[in-house]
Amino acid sequence: MMRGVNSPETSPRPRRESANISAVFTKVERSGRWLVEPDTAVRVVFGRAELDFRQAVLSSQEVTVTIRCLFGGVTVKIPPGVKLDIASLTPPLGGFAFSQDQNYGQPGDDAPTIRLSGSLLLGKLDIRRDQAV
Repeated sequence: MMRGVNSPETSPRPRRESANISAVFTKVERSGRWLVEPDTAVRVVFGRAELDFRQAVLSSQEVTVTIRCLFGGVTVKIPPGVKLDIASLTPPLGGFAFSQDQNYGQPGDDAPTIRLSGSLLLGKLDIRRDQAV
């Protein structure tokens, strides 16, 4: 049997381009070293999601995390050196809080970006800029 460059034994696995994280009547947590796909969907219904990006591996220079939260809560921890874009986040009948460590510096122009989008309906999003663990 010949093994060429395109044979199943040598071809790389196709990359996932999206991921789904769900917390329905439960709590889900992503922390430590985990892969963040370019498009990640987070769905919370009467539950809680905690996403700690401080040791996460971003699969591309820009990742989008789309949050849909109904009667729940989401906590997001952003590490130093990463830009955060929340312009596409809408909290109708919900809200979000943002806190930043005093010693937290501004990321450079070429820093990776985490874009948070989505909506909160009677839910809460807590965004924290913390130093790495």
